[in-house]
Amino acid sequence: NFRRVPPGTDGGISVKGTIWAMVGAACASVIGWVIIFPNDILNALIMIPILAGFAGCLMDSVLGATLEARGLINKYSNNAITMLFGGLLGMFVYIII
Repeated sequence: NFRRVPPGTDGGISVKGTIWAMVGAACASVIGWVIIFPNDILNALIMIPILAGFAGCLMDSVLGATLEARGLINKYSNNAITMLFGGLLGMFVYIII
């Protein structure tokens, strides 16, 4: 709802935090990619785990602001749902391309 909230509030989003979420998704994806595919570093498919990780982070904020803030789910459920969401999104993107 675009209201200012204290840092750490479930569902709170900031420009700086969003940028760092993208950087974190990119770093984790690149490190994993290099470990799994050391001879195929410059592959465009690296964008799939970056997208899935970033989308999962955004979903965490959405669920935190809605379901978790109302006490309908806890942090562990939120994490499980967002990991499942990111994984399924990554599979879906891979299948359609």
